[in-house]
Amino acid sequence: MSKPRRNTAFLPLDDTLFAVKQRKTVPHEFVLDAIAPLSPCTRPMFGCLAVYVKEKIVLVLRDKRGNTADNGVWLATTEEHHESLGREFRTCDPLRCWGRR
Repeated sequence: MSKPRRNTAFLPLDDTLFAVKQRKTVPHEFVLDAIAPLSPCTRPMFGCLAVYVKEKIVLVLRDKRGNTADNGVWLATTEEHHESLGREFRTCDPLRCWGRR
């Protein structure tokens, strides 16, 4: 014999159960505006926002409150380009959060 079901028609609804999660603001949204003709898509990654063009990651946008040292626009590249990018963009530093300095 099956267990009788509880009549839930008269139970109060828990508002937190149906609460809509607020979307986070897009950090450095002007970057997405600038590359809009490339039809980028975004995905959350480690509390940041990864930016893809087609299937390739090209940027990561980061704006964290607690640890602000590495906030900004991260350029996805290979190590062979680090030196030339450092010459071109003198204010660019390796990421502290990855233990590089």
